[in-house]
Amino acid sequence: MKSFLLKNYNWIGPSIPIISTIALTFYFSELRLNSKSKNMDLGNSILDLGFFNVVFLVGFFFLGLLIYLNFIYQSSKQSLQKTNDLRFIDEMLGIIVDVWKHNKPDIVMRALVTHYKEKEGTRVSVAGVNVRQDPESNRGVPYDYGIAGEAFVYDKVVCEDIDLSIIPTEDMRKRTWQELRCVTATPIKNLNGEKIGTLNFDSSSKLDVTKFDDRDFQDVHCRIAEIIGPIIDRHFN
Repeated sequence: MKSFLLKNYNWIGPSIPIISTIALTFYFSELRLNSKSKNMDLGNSILDLGFFNVVFLVGFFFLGLLIYLNFIYQSSKQSLQKTNDLRFIDEMLGIIVDVWKHNKPDIVMRALVTHYKEKEGTRVSVAGVNVRQDPESNRGVPYDYGIAGEAFVYDKVVCEDIDLSIIPTEDMRKRTWQELRCVTATPIKNLNGEKIGTLNFDSSSKLDVTKFDDRDFQDVHCRIAEIIGPIIDRHFN
């Protein structure tokens, strides 16, 4: 219930004071007509139509206003938490990238977190290291596309060299980092074990240089995916 309210505060919150304002406007219009028709002063007219109705409507208005302001506060808080969590993911992946390429300073290495959007049937980049300047950033690809798509569909770690010439369409080639030579990917899951995206590491060098298929690296890869899964689930599902 709370999640529903937070996601829809932008129309639920304002609707309460707006409805109250409309009701109050209608009530005071009736109040004016009542006072004229019965030659009453304003105080007696309020009593005639029901003093407690006024109190109720005014109270309802301010209650709605407080609820709306609370929704705004909660949304801002949630947005700040999301920003901090994504920064944490970026920093953590940055450490992994820096440590792993410490003895390989000439290679370009990236990390990319994608989120599965079920309705669209796509995976979209939501976090990463050394990726923002590249075409994958914030662009969706079919959920089963490429090595990461294979990892997602078959629920396993996949690690392979890449030949860009086999990419089937020009559009997909434009969406792919042109220096890409190898990828390792594993699914990320929520606490219920449902797949919600992938964690990918890729490079401008092939596996014999990057050693992404090294067992130690694969272990770190899977452990990081376990950590970030609930975070991605909290903010994107």
